Formats: sequence, structure tokens, C-alpha cells
Amino acid sequence: MPKDIIMAEVQAMDTTSLLQVWFSSAMPTGAFAWSHGLEQAIADEDVVDAASLGAWVIGVVSRGSGRNDALLMSAAFQAEQANDRVRVAEIDSLARALVAGRERLEEGLSQGRAFAQAAAPWVAVEDSSRQMLPITVGVLCARAGLPLEQSLIAAIQAFASNLVWIGARLVPVGQQQAMQVIASLMPVVAAAAHDTSSGRLDELGSATPRADIASMRHEHLHSRVCMS
Repeated sequence: MPKDIIMAEVQAMDTTSLLQVWFSSAMPTGAFAWSHGLEQAIADEDVVDAASLGAWVIGVVSRGSGRNDALLMSAAFQAEQANDRVRVAEIDSLARALVAGRERLEEGLSQGRAFAQAAAPWVAVEDSSRQMLPITVGVLCARAGLPLEQSLIAAIQAFASNLVWIGARLVPVGQQQAMQVIASLMPVVAAAAHDTSSGRLDELGSATPRADIASMRHEHLHSRVCMS
């Protein structure tokens, strides 16, 4: 089916349905293989139970790389809406420069490629398969005509939930406790989406040094399950 016909169908499609598909655990991005440094934090006993797991994820989402990624996603979304491919490329370069170490870079690029490939039945991916995950997501959400803030909520929630379930496996934390952590994260996710929807890159910054250091130290973790 021609891409223009697919795009027309996407525009008419219920927004909630597409967001549920793109940001569900069934979307084959390989997110389950990347812990974003959480595995190292667990090995260091910075995360030992549901409470410390929730605190760790809240920090990453509201003050760390999760917030930065949301700002980058918003900026990429807006650049795509303006059909400014040069700006998109600049934002992608900035996203690469901001990562804390080699594994975070591989995490962003690997999931970016996977997300673009998985979204290909709905939108034209073009060069999006060579971009960092938040850039790919921002560009393709704009291309699909999805609303920015709802897309941000879905993307941040998917990121946070993935970290919680990784923690549930490795700490370990029971399923019911994991769900309680995810429930407690919902207002944090909504606030982060609202705060980053401007896409203002002068607001980029991280205040989670332990998470960033854990991500870099993970490269040397002797026995590990995750790739970051």
C-alpha cells in the first residue's frame, strides 16, 4: 500500500490506539535488554527494594536523562513539523553528545533503529533509523500527526515502566509492588511531559550524577543481564 494512503489512514486513526501500539511492551524496540545503568545501581545496592527503585526512576525522569530525552523529543517533534531536517540533524548530534558513556549511546541508537523499523508500517521512516531514540520518536510522532504532549506522556511512561520491570526482575521486587511503583510514577510522568513540551534546549541538564556514573561503571560489571 502506498505511503500516502497509509499516512491518510493514520491521520484518521484514533490517537489513543496508535499511542498504545507504539509505546506498548509489544513494540519490538528491545527496551527490555537495556537498564539505563539501573543494573549497576542494583549491584551497588543503591536500589534494594520497591521504595528505592521508585526513587531512582523518579530521579531519572524528573531530573536526569529521562527529562533530557523528553526535551530532545519535543524539539525534534517541532523541527519535523517545520520540515527542518537540518535542525533535526543538529538535535540528534546534541543528543549523542549528552549521553553518559558508550553504553548509553548504544542504547539510544539501537532502540532508535528498532523503533523506526517497527513504526515503518504506519509512517515513512527514511533517515529516522539512524537517529537516537528520542529524536526518532519525536520525528515519527510528528509525521504521524500525533499530539505532542500525549506522545510525551506515552514515551516517558514506557521508559519509566521498562525500568521498573527491569528492577522487578533484578532486585527482585514482586509484581504487585512493581505495579504500585508504576502507579506512583504517573503524576511524575505527567508533570515531566508538561514541563518538557516546550522543547527548549536551553533547559537541558542533569542532576543525577549517581545514575550517570552507574551507567558508565556498568561497562565493567563482571556478571550482567542487561546491555547497559
